[in-house]
Amino acid sequence: MVIYGEMFELPGVMERFIQYCGYYDPVYGDGHIIKSGLGDRISYIGPLAVVVNEMFFNSED
Repeated sequence: MVIYGEMFELPGVMERFIQYCGYYDPVYGDGHIIKSGLGDRISYIGPLAVVVNEMFFNSED
C-alpha cells in the first residue's frame, strides 16, 4: 500500500496508521506500507485525513 499526504509527515502518524492496519492483517507491519515518493507534488491532504482523524485523534482509547 502506498500512502501519501502531509499528515503522514507529522510525527507518529505513519507509525500509528501501520499499527492500526496491523490489527486487521499482520502482514501490513512487514514493510507493505510505504510513503509515496511523489509527496512533494501533492498540495492537499484529501479524504483519508478525515478517516485518520476519526481513527487516531477522536478515539476514546
